[in-house]
Amino acid sequence: MLKISSPHSTLFLSVGLVLTASFQANAASIANPNFGLAINVDETSGAYSVNNAKTGWKFEGGVGTSIGKVNTGKGRDKLGDYQEIRLQWTDDSLWNGTIRSYSNRPLVSFAVGTSKASLGPTPDFPNFNSFPQKLRTLSFQDSVFSPPAFRLQQTSTPWFLFDDAGETAVLSPASDFLVSQMHGDGVDMLASGINAQVGKLPAGFNHTSFLVFESGITKAFKSWGDALTDLSGKPVVPDNADELIKYLGYWTDNGGFYYYNYDKTKGYAGTLLELGKQYREKKIPIRYMQLDSWWYQKSLRNPNGSMGGNTKNANFPVGNWNAYGGTLDYSASPTLFPSGLAAFNKELGLPFVVHARWLDPTGPYRKKYEVSGVAPVDPKWWDERMAYLKASGVITYEQDWLNEIYSNSPAIARDLKVGPAFADNMARAARQNGITLQYCMATARFFLQGSKYSNLTTIRTSEDRFERGKWNNFLYTSLLADSLRIRPWTDVFN
Repeated sequence: MLKISSPHSTLFLSVGLVLTASFQANAASIANPNFGLAINVDETSGAYSVNNAKTGWKFEGGVGTSIGKVNTGKGRDKLGDYQEIRLQWTDDSLWNGTIRSYSNRPLVSFAVGTSKASLGPTPDFPNFNSFPQKLRTLSFQDSVFSPPAFRLQQTSTPWFLFDDAGETAVLSPASDFLVSQMHGDGVDMLASGINAQVGKLPAGFNHTSFLVFESGITKAFKSWGDALTDLSGKPVVPDNADELIKYLGYWTDNGGFYYYNYDKTKGYAGTLLELGKQYREKKIPIRYMQLDSWWYQKSLRNPNGSMGGNTKNANFPVGNWNAYGGTLDYSASPTLFPSGLAAFNKELGLPFVVHARWLDPTGPYRKKYEVSGVAPVDPKWWDERMAYLKASGVITYEQDWLNEIYSNSPAIARDLKVGPAFADNMARAARQNGITLQYCMATARFFLQGSKYSNLTTIRTSEDRFERGKWNNFLYTSLLADSLRIRPWTDVFN
């Protein structure tokens, strides 16, 4: 029995059991006849290759030095039965690598890490320098709503490479999505790794990437997405997962008539109460109401800390509800809801979907809670705010401005703990209070991060207002969302 070199692997923790092992002096090979895949590692040169007999495609790369140890084994983890090659090499640090092939999936996984605390980043693994040429490409951009690109984007995104017959290979991160980055141009290099600014790696850290082969691009999306979500345990989102998916609701977001707008004779609350009454009288069965960023208290400060945010609607009085800026107090504006959100919920008789922005860079929350950039990372903040929302009749929390939160919270990109402290605590606290999540303005890395959360049921896949010019992006990015077991979402048809 061989000892696995990195027992604290993110991917393999407590789920893999090595059953058999062997050793060869100069090389190691494993084969998956179910899908015509063969993996080879050469100890002397440090080279490795993945061969697909069905397509004749061969992906070749290397660690750049000789390999100290090469071992093979078999086992089972959350993705099924596997064969694996374990290798170890040294450059500036001692690295442990694992390549796995799964008998029931057209999947090869690559994991690289260190058994001791080390300086980062990890080396790219895989790092292919020879592969099929002139394949068509699809990836997703590191920009708001993650639009598609028919070129390889160097961010945390899947890379789809396909020929005219639809034969497809997918290379992507499979862990640590908020610090992951793809590298290469599709001509000389195809590689998966992590951000260059990641400086410290804890003992036992492993970063994982997937290489998936499939006949058909849509099938490739599904096989790839199933592997990520099966690994995390995220179930398929059922048709009755929450009210957003099950029922018709009323939205006050950008493009809606009551976005920072109300009947001045009735006030905001009175306007929405009258609207709810009219829907009931006309027997239009809305089952929830969305409250956009107007409902809570904000500053005029931009995500980068500069002043310059505007009053949202100059036809209404200046106030911290009527402001473009970061969150000062994530509770209902007393100007709009003098008796509080829970009282309004009881009077309206409908549950809420509520919007959220970034935290004001200089706001009062920073004195009481841990905040990184403009992202709340303190579990106490999330626990208290989600408890408040539950008590106020909220069923879904919409985290908007994720692109700005990431770019203005630089520690998320360089510290392995900060991104999960933001995203994991959000999902955990919401789940504990019976609240589902919707992501909005997400970049590709947040789509991948969403593969971890069972209560992330919906994600916006196109820009505000569902006009004709936004349909193409919606359809392509919806493929990404659906493959990760998140329902694609758009806003108002205006």
